[in-house]
Amino acid sequence: MRRRTRLTLALAAAGTLAAGSPAVASSAEAGGSSAGEAVVMAKLQPFSAAAAKAVGERNDLVLRTTIPEIGWAAYTAPGTAAAASAALLRDPAVWRTHHVRPGERPPRDLIPNDTIFTQQGQVVAGQLTASWNWHWTITNFPAAWDLARGENQRVAVIDSEFDTEHIELKPKLLQGKNFDSGTTRYRTTSVRANAEDIAAQTLHGTHVAGLVAAVSDNANGVPGACFDCVVVPYKVSLRGGAPGTPQASESKWVADVAEALVDVSNRSDVRVVSMSLGTDRNNAPMRDAVNLALSKGKILVASTGNSQQNNPGVQNYPASYPGVIGVGATQPDDNIAPFSTNGDFVDISAPGHGILSTWDSTIPANAPASIAPTHGVGFTNLSGTSMATPIVSGLVALMLQLRPDLSAAEVQGILEASAVDLGAPGKDPVFGAGRIDAVKTLQNTAAFVRPGPAPDTRKAVRFFWSCTQGSRNLPAGKAFRTVPVRAKLVCKGRTQPALRKVVLEVQRYAARGGWKKIGTLRTTNTGRFGFTRRLSTVGNWRIRLAYAGDAALKPSGSLGIKARAIPRR
Repeated sequence: MRRRTRLTLALAAAGTLAAGSPAVASSAEAGGSSAGEAVVMAKLQPFSAAAAKAVGERNDLVLRTTIPEIGWAAYTAPGTAAAASAALLRDPAVWRTHHVRPGERPPRDLIPNDTIFTQQGQVVAGQLTASWNWHWTITNFPAAWDLARGENQRVAVIDSEFDTEHIELKPKLLQGKNFDSGTTRYRTTSVRANAEDIAAQTLHGTHVAGLVAAVSDNANGVPGACFDCVVVPYKVSLRGGAPGTPQASESKWVADVAEALVDVSNRSDVRVVSMSLGTDRNNAPMRDAVNLALSKGKILVASTGNSQQNNPGVQNYPASYPGVIGVGATQPDDNIAPFSTNGDFVDISAPGHGILSTWDSTIPANAPASIAPTHGVGFTNLSGTSMATPIVSGLVALMLQLRPDLSAAEVQGILEASAVDLGAPGKDPVFGAGRIDAVKTLQNTAAFVRPGPAPDTRKAVRFFWSCTQGSRNLPAGKAFRTVPVRAKLVCKGRTQPALRKVVLEVQRYAARGGWKKIGTLRTTNTGRFGFTRRLSTVGNWRIRLAYAGDAALKPSGSLGIKARAIPRR
């Protein structure tokens, strides 16, 4: 769910954000120099030894070494590291670079060199004006990126369209799936916007995907919450375009989303599913698809809706389903965004009012105001819980990098426990548990210790019993007694407390497998019992009684009767 904010302010740096524009270096690097040779590292995608060598030859650099396990190559540069880094970033085989200037000390937080961190710019959020990177700084993502950067993590995004040729997304979008039913590309791998999407003005997914995982630290554009992770794009129809434009029916939209969710559920390589979409109707097919995904261990993150001003408190699905993390939207002053829907289905909040991210690069600057880019072709400012949701989804992927063993409930618990409590104390229907704090969330993720099972405070059952064989008594808990094979044991006893008319198991111990059931009996109204057992084979017989337990009494086993059956003389 999203709202659009059209900027009237022209930014001096907007041109550097245009897709396909040259990479932008910081002013400090542009004027820097170093004596002798410099070392620059480059991450190649895809990586190969031949590609690393070719990159060096194309850029007049000497290949020093490669680290194929992580896809990096190190080069010696004859001039400054900054100049070599800028040249490498223009090479199509290079995803990102790394170098440290002479005398530079590593910073406490990773500050990426994307344009919104190296240049000044603004976004408008209603009556507020904020720095164009406010959504990353207020949530402490730079410090969080020192702890995790999403390597080898994948986030499925179910949304309207994805610009697979965008300079900030092309290396980060895996092969997608199209579940926009009734279109010519249905069930293909094409997920780009079609003419119907543009006519309906439901462009949305490219912006969301950029907030999850735009190419980060590449001296251009914007970073993504999950930094180095990738997106699995799922295209569906999307409702909510401009008035008068053609819109998908509710039933078609539900079918599309349900089919996409089922497909994600059957994947073993994706756990996080981001859904910036919703409806106020509790549709059975969607509910079943959500339950299937949750049963497969997926972590579902969904927007809580933007209806607070015209339909306050209305539930939004799938965010309102149990087990789904529902995300509200905050604004730069840490107040809730006025449109963010309130309700007990709001679990957590994140920045969502005045958010700059990627935009379909085929949309020109002179397009209709509702879809025209605001910060140069390929980038725009939007508002909505749809913008908050992918930021949370990206953070969840960072959590799973540190702790892939976490369950969906544990992830939600850590997110909520780590949030900055805003509004009423504790979890409330406006902010949920509060606004996310990325670094605190990752610190708590790394420190998380799964609590052990609660101690069983139920009482144990005691058994007072013995057996007889002829005139001989075999009390429970004593040493083995020798008896002839095929002898009949007559056993009786009582329980304390008195178990009235309950079933007890008669068990025999086996060297392989432990205690095994060999019969059952039912106690009397006074908790007494009796049974007989013929020792049909030669060997050791260890027999006991066992009670399965109930709400007040824990599972309990008696001491055993021990008899050694020997051949008859």
